[in-house]
Amino acid sequence: YMENENLIQRSKKIGEKFHFRLNEIQKKFPKILYRIEGKGMIAAMIFNQDNVNIGSEIASKISWECFKRGVFVVHTGRESIKLGPPLIISEEALNESLDVIEDILKEINNEY
Repeated sequence: YMENENLIQRSKKIGEKFHFRLNEIQKKFPKILYRIEGKGMIAAMIFNQDNVNIGSEIASKISWECFKRGVFVVHTGRESIKLGPPLIISEEALNESLDVIEDILKEINNEY
């Protein structure tokens, strides 16, 4: 499957779009989203720690809202959320899930 579907090249291309979009989201919410880390189809959203545990609180809230809306993310118990979409994800599905995350950030932006 990997060779027939050019999965490696395809995931590299989608990974670049994934990180571009995540960085665009970070620029919209610098007050709560400190930085984006990762490479390829793996990323971490790291939230601001201005107050003790505030980043962890933000990550918990976002991961719960994502779960309720059908987007699976991993909250590490600290100030970050890990994202690892499947290599075969469509660009449309990737953007749809990033739209959900961006919508949640819009909703909670004024709380912090």
